Amino acid sequence: MAKKRVSEGVRKFYYVKEDVAWASGGAVARFLNGGHVSIVKQKIMDATQVLIVSLIPMGGDNVFLFYSWKDDILSVINGAAEFFNMFFLEVRSWSQNEDIEYERGAWLMLYGVPLHAWNIQFLNLCSSLFGRLIKVDLCTTKFKRLDFACILLIITTSKLLMCVLKMMSHMLLQVTPIQIMNP
Repeated sequence: MAKKRVSEGVRKFYYVKEDVAWASGGAVARFLNGGHVSIVKQKIMDATQVLIVSLIPMGGDNVFLFYSWKDDILSVINGAAEFFNMFFLEVRSWSQNEDIEYERGAWLMLYGVPLHAWNIQFLNLCSSLFGRLIKVDLCTTKFKRLDFACILLIITTSKLLMCVLKMMSHMLLQVTPIQIMNP
């Protein structure tokens, strides 16, 4: 009987029970209004005088919550729901079968932005083509440079999109991709 060969591109991975047990003790949360790990950690410390919950960034607005004492993380969160609802949109138990969409921040430089469209509404429109706008560069908001606008987005793809934005009329925006590069 011939042996089956595993394709060279395919690798098998077996979970370690201890790792699954550790991750199962935590929860996945999504920040409310683009929260930031260090700011939320500090607010928890200010309110409790001790960091009762570990916050581990998972990319974008996702964070892994872990409670190092014996209590279940969700019972801790639910016990102080009013407090934690100020920071998190949703909190759910981690599951081995859950597909978490990993997000990352990416700066997008917009060239050719018409002067009469140099506002947050236009930048929001441009950002919605690629991800979710979370920050506009200070030079962009203060009109320090008008050759490009720089915005920070949350994106779910690892592709870097380079494109040309062209204002066709006061209502029409044409987006022309130049190239797609994989980092």
